[in-house]
Amino acid sequence: MRGKLGWIRILEATVAVLIVSGAIIAVYSNHPSRGESIEEQAYSLQRQILDEVAMDEGLRLAVLNVETDLPGDTNYDELDEYVAESIPDGFGYLLRICLMGDERDFCKMDKMTFSATKDYDIFVEDVLISAEIGNGSGEEVYLPKKVRLFFWEGGWPEGFCRDECAIGGHILGCSADLTRVVNRSCVYNVTSGCNYYDNPADVESCETYEFCVNGACEESEYKIWRCEMRTVMVDDWTDSRSNIPYLCAAYDDWAWIGSIECPWYNSDCDDRHYQCYNIDEEETACEVDPACSNGYTLAEAIACIS
Repeated sequence: MRGKLGWIRILEATVAVLIVSGAIIAVYSNHPSRGESIEEQAYSLQRQILDEVAMDEGLRLAVLNVETDLPGDTNYDELDEYVAESIPDGFGYLLRICLMGDERDFCKMDKMTFSATKDYDIFVEDVLISAEIGNGSGEEVYLPKKVRLFFWEGGWPEGFCRDECAIGGHILGCSADLTRVVNRSCVYNVTSGCNYYDNPADVESCETYEFCVNGACEESEYKIWRCEMRTVMVDDWTDSRSNIPYLCAAYDDWAWIGSIECPWYNSDCDDRHYQCYNIDEEETACEVDPACSNGYTLAEAIACIS
């Protein structure tokens, strides 16, 4: 009996040791930077971010479609936002997207950022994105580009501003409500000392079934349908078409139907057949394929964003 109790106590002690060891491992696994230098942390995080860019189809396409690696280019903005969300507080960064083989661009820091960070230790990593074959739907792109990520500890220097654009440049964008295409010109802000896009000028108004996307009106995949059901309240004739609005004033709408045969008791009538309506309306949710309820018909389709 005593032998059995001894084995049970040994087993209990072993389980206790395993539980404590597991807890210690779990705690340390949640702190991957423990014991790492700033340089090791920076390079590890850079590789993690760049590997994700290289593996993600949407991010690869954004890289290949970047025209200017400055804020204001929608593809660059998407990549820049991803990087900003991935880095911890206390680090500053600069993202460059450079065309391979460009003899005028060696994928260096711009002069303003270089001057502002000259007292920091800069860590640099890059990855080559050459193509995106997609799923064979015609989105295949081959345009080799380098994604270069500059890191430094300390964040952006106080008072530093980043240029959004180069003076004299402009970009087609969208109004805040996405109903219009606007042309934004690059101007200099005297207060901040930076260039930014401002002074939007209308270029085009989108139709009700369209939205502005990347500086162009495009038909929205999602729509809201406004549907209506018309109920005939009056079906009559009058000797003057001009009387119809007054005859139907108590109802939602009216229509002149056309000629009817004169009543037997009035052979001189003007044959003005009209109807007065009341209208019930409904609106669908924002959907790819909306539909009106039974008895209702489509009155208007309006673009929307799900």
